[in-house]
Amino acid sequence: MVRRWLADALRLSGDAASARVAYAAARAELSYELASQPENFLLVAELAIVQARLQDLNGVNRLLATCSELAAKSRRELLVVQCLNARIQVSLAIESPSVVALLREALSHGGELPPLTPALLARDPDFDGLRENPDFQALL
Repeated sequence: MVRRWLADALRLSGDAASARVAYAAARAELSYELASQPENFLLVAELAIVQARLQDLNGVNRLLATCSELAAKSRRELLVVQCLNARIQVSLAIESPSVVALLREALSHGGELPPLTPALLARDPDFDGLRENPDFQALL
């Protein structure tokens, strides 16, 4: 997961080539770990995000569905929110119009970790592409 965070930092700093290399390394590491821990929802969620950032959409929906199933099976709201956050990150990566609806849903889970708040949405550079969207502005 740390390698994905590094790739995100590289992407946000404008170093797309290095970010792509880091995402590819993260995908390999996550795939390896997931083979031995198929019930680990966090690895599933991270792999979905990484694949979406690489624009490798093959299997992303399956990974997100698996994440949601594992979270629901655990009956822990925090895990459900983590999978929702993964769906948001995937939607941002593929520039899906459903991202605003997902953000609205995530905001209704106030107090969960990591907390998603209107203040965070206003400052996080991941949401820069949505700044002009009136539906996104309504969330702020």
